[in-house]
Parts: sequence; C-alpha cells; structure tokens
Amino acid sequence: MFVAQAAPGTAESTIVSVTPERILDTRNGNDIGLPGPFTSAAAQKLQVTGPIATATGNKTVVPAGATGVLLNVTPVSPTTAGFISIRPGDAAGAATTSSLNFTAGGISPNSVQVAMPTAGANAGKIDITFDAYGVAGPTTDVLIDVVGYTTNTGLQELVADVAAKANAADVYTKAQAGAGYFNQASTTTNFSAVANTDQ
Repeated sequence: MFVAQAAPGTAESTIVSVTPERILDTRNGNDIGLPGPFTSAAAQKLQVTGPIATATGNKTVVPAGATGVLLNVTPVSPTTAGFISIRPGDAAGAATTSSLNFTAGGISPNSVQVAMPTAGANAGKIDITFDAYGVAGPTTDVLIDVVGYTTNTGLQELVADVAAKANAADVYTKAQAGAGYFNQASTTTNFSAVANTDQ
C-alpha cells in the first residue's frame, strides 16, 4: 500500500491551555518575576519555562522546551503614553514592534502570543520593553499572566508513532516510495493516496 502524507514540520506547534497564572507583577510589594517598575526604554528578560516564581508560589507553569507562550499583558500606572513590546528572549537591539499601546495612567490589557528560543542562554525567556515613544525615563509597572503555551513535542511523538506503525504494516510514505522502499515481493498495482498534500 502506498500512502502519501504530509508530516508536521519541525517549526510547527500545538497550543496547550493552562489555568491562568501570574508570572510578572512589578508593583511594589508584589515583586513577582522582575524588579520594577520598567523604565523607558530599558529591556528586561523574563524566564517563563521551568520552575519560576508566580503569584501562588514557585511552580512550573510552562515546561522546558515550549516553543512559545500565550500571555495577557497589562501596564499599570504608566507615567506617560507608550507601548510594551514582547519579543523572544534572544531578541537584540531596540524594540520596533508594539504588543500593546496605552496612555498615561491607562490600564489596557492585551493578549500576546510570542515565540521563545528552546536552546542557548535565553532558552524559555521573553524580552520585555516599555517604550515611551522614544523618551527615556518614564516608568510603568507591568503584569503578565500566562494562559497557555505552544509545543511541538506531541507532533514529534505522533510522527514517530505513525512512521513505526506504517513500517510494521509495510505501508510507505510518499518519500519512502520515491526512495525505493517498495516491498519487491508485492504484486499490488492499485495504490491509494491518502491526504496527498505537498508542502
């Protein structure tokens, strides 16, 4: 039997929802995650994966190896108008993108989804910048709640499982067939194509 299939790529991920958990609160007296308030336009990096401090104690909300994170981000008591940029932890240079914008004193929460590096010194981190539109010095406190994360672990396991079962049953993928993996003893001439999608 010949089966044409499109396996998930190495960059593809699935979303895992979690019970919302506060991992950053820079308000005086709360001090979760990073010291605050944020000052324009100094970036700080926040560890998201593995055991971290949360509003309910140290715990692992997002496992190591997660490829991204889904957040709710809120500025609190900004001294001037500006924006917050959330980028992958290995981001470099000045932030040029905005995850949310707000006015002085405004509280404007927004949903943010951002990728995270899975290797290197900044693995599992996000980069956070408050920018008062180019003015240095203004401040804001920042709250971040995790509501989910992305991972490719399940997809990798699925691909391996399908491949193992297919090989055990003499079922061949399109790529394998092209590489000469046909069972030479087979006299079957009727092939069925399933999910024939070329990436």
